[in-house]
Amino acid sequence: MNVDKPPVKRKVAGIRRPAVLPGRSRNRTAKGDAPPHVEASTTKAARLAALGRPFTWGGKTLVAAISAVALAAAVAIATPVIGVSRISDMFRSGPDVAIRTSKIFDYGSDAMAFGGEFTLAPDEPTRIAIGPDSAATLLGKMETAGGVPLHLLRLRIDVRGNRSSEVRVTGLDVIELRRSAALNGTLVSYGQEGGNEPVQQVVFDLDSAVPQGLLPTRAQVDNSVAPTTKPSEMFFSNYSLPIKDNETTSIIAQFSISKGAATFDLQLDYTLDGKPRQMLIPGQFATSALSCGSQTTADYDRAYMMTTNPGTGALVLQEQADPHSIPVTGCVH
Repeated sequence: MNVDKPPVKRKVAGIRRPAVLPGRSRNRTAKGDAPPHVEASTTKAARLAALGRPFTWGGKTLVAAISAVALAAAVAIATPVIGVSRISDMFRSGPDVAIRTSKIFDYGSDAMAFGGEFTLAPDEPTRIAIGPDSAATLLGKMETAGGVPLHLLRLRIDVRGNRSSEVRVTGLDVIELRRSAALNGTLVSYGQEGGNEPVQQVVFDLDSAVPQGLLPTRAQVDNSVAPTTKPSEMFFSNYSLPIKDNETTSIIAQFSISKGAATFDLQLDYTLDGKPRQMLIPGQFATSALSCGSQTTADYDRAYMMTTNPGTGALVLQEQADPHSIPVTGCVH
């Protein structure tokens, strides 16, 4: 059997052929071959992708490591300069302070006015006997129906700190004040036996052109400041209230009106590390004076007044036969 022998290849002096990897032909150069740790690919794009994966991963790891070191160095440098509290506040979410308001109805004699009709059924508990429970239930019904306090609105404003840095309340402002005629739909006047006048910290006269927070003429501020006899003295010109982190400080504010009705918003002024800031207090607030027919009579479409039941001796709410002429004193037109 004749077997063809491959032709003898001659060696060319000075030229050394590159090593050939398994599965590769000699017509590829070393530059085009895949490195030993990468599986050989059949296309140039695939080989480039294979080469790119370990390099890209290594780059991201390097960048992440450098960033972590840089952040740690920045915090270490900034801490003595900026302060630990400011650093911690940079990573806290939410507002600087949380605010909650609630109306106070424990003055001993309360009344609410409505712009429209509000009726009490004959079997309403307060028409049988006024007690703490029945009065509280009625109060909830009236608030839901849109009733507003007569003459005086008292608010408890709870301010809770949400920053490690120093927060101080420096002002409370009446804003967006809107005036109208006194509400003359329905009047409900009732009292709560044993009610105590709450301590007022700051008072506002809504009859003034620009209501401002004043020191009360009676009562003490935080039970530690002597009563003032200067009703025109500004409260926040004399005091600021510190708000500690995760602690609540309450402000008792009173808003009075003797003519017409008013609705308004409230704004809290405070400082964070000495820098002034402002926050709108949630809610819309309102109060109304008496609707007067004359200086000696109030005029409403319907009225319920507190009186004594002659049969039982209990205090009850009784509907007035002539709500357009309710005897009062000092009604201001």
